[in-house]
Amino acid sequence: MLEYIRAENYSIPIQCGLYPPPPYFYNNIRSLNIGFRCPIDIKRKFIPHELKPIGELDNFTIIEYPESTIGPYNEVVVSLSCQYKDKPGTYLVNLYVDSDIAFAAGREIWGYPKKMAEIKLSVIKDNIITGSLKRREITLFDTEVELDTKIIDVNFNKLNEMKTPTYTLKIIPDVADNKAPLIRQLTVNYSNIRSFFRMQKIKKINFINFEYSKYDILYDYLNDAERDLGGNYYENCMELTNGEVVN
Repeated sequence: MLEYIRAENYSIPIQCGLYPPPPYFYNNIRSLNIGFRCPIDIKRKFIPHELKPIGELDNFTIIEYPESTIGPYNEVVVSLSCQYKDKPGTYLVNLYVDSDIAFAAGREIWGYPKKMAEIKLSVIKDNIITGSLKRREITLFDTEVELDTKIIDVNFNKLNEMKTPTYTLKIIPDVADNKAPLIRQLTVNYSNIRSFFRMQKIKKINFINFEYSKYDILYDYLNDAERDLGGNYYENCMELTNGEVVN
C-alpha cells in the first residue's frame, strides 16, 4: 500500500486537498489494450486544430490500478493517433474513471477529459478476459478476448526510450465569461514505465459491443472504425509526472 500524502495549499480544499501534486506512482497495473483505426475525416472532428490526425493505430485501454499514490481505481483510456508539427503521438479523446480523486486530479492538473463511470476488468480464466464500461445506465463498451498463451519478454527501459508523446487539450472555464475559457492549453505528457511483469498478445477478439449514448462521443468514432485489430494484455508499474504546455 502506497503511503497517503495529505495535500495542503495545492488542491482544494486548501487545508486538506482532494489530491496531492505529481508525481503519482502506480503498482501492479493490469491493462487490456485493444487496437482500432478511426477514419481520418472522422478523427479530425475530435482532435484540436493544433494536431494533425494520422492513420496509425488508435487504442482503447481498460486499466485496473490496485495501488497508487491516489488510491485504487479503474480507468478507460481512448487515444487517437496524431502528430504535433512533425512529432507523432496520441491524443487523449476520452477517459473514464471510478474515483473522484483520479477524476478531479486528471482534469485539473493535466486536462485529461475524464468522466465518472462503472468499469470492470475480469481476472484471466482459461486465457479469457473481459472488460466493460458503463455510464448513466448505458453499457458504452464491453468485450471478451482470448489471450495467446505465450508470455512476451519486455524490456521496459527500451519501451521508455521509444515512448511517444501524449497530448491533451486542457480547458478551464472562466467564472465570469461563458464565451471564452480562462485557460486553454495544449499539453504533452510522458508516462514512465518502472517495471514490466507480463505481456500477452490478444489471440482472438470474441466480441466487441458498443452502444450509442447522447451523453458520450465514444460511439461516434467507433461506429465506422476498423475494430478487430488485435492488442495485448500487460501488467506493469509506472510513474505519472507533470506535463508541459506546448501551445
